[in-house]
Amino acid sequence: MGPYSGFTSLAWRTGTQTVAASTGFDTNGDLKTWLLDLRHDSAVQLRLPKARYVAGWDPGGDVLILSTGWQILANGGPYEIIAAKIGAGGSISTTVLTQKAVTFPVVGFVRTA
Repeated sequence: MGPYSGFTSLAWRTGTQTVAASTGFDTNGDLKTWLLDLRHDSAVQLRLPKARYVAGWDPGGDVLILSTGWQILANGGPYEIIAAKIGAGGSISTTVLTQKAVTFPVVGFVRTA
């Protein structure tokens, strides 16, 4: 992963040994998003259209949720929330869920059906 000052945000992929992680900050221009494979001790940088922070995985573990914000601030935002589907061979398709999220403190997602 090269030099970094720690993780900005992390999200464990349920039922796997995969962690999505953000390092750096958008304001510094060094924000990067990674997939860490703990079983094989490897890291792959995700090639996203724009730098984003990891927010969490959907309950099925198929879609990674990303955000333009990483801090929980009173009336923070507006933040953009993005769903990223990571396909075979590292292909990534993204869908913008909203560009108007305000203070997006996510702990996780719950499957209700």
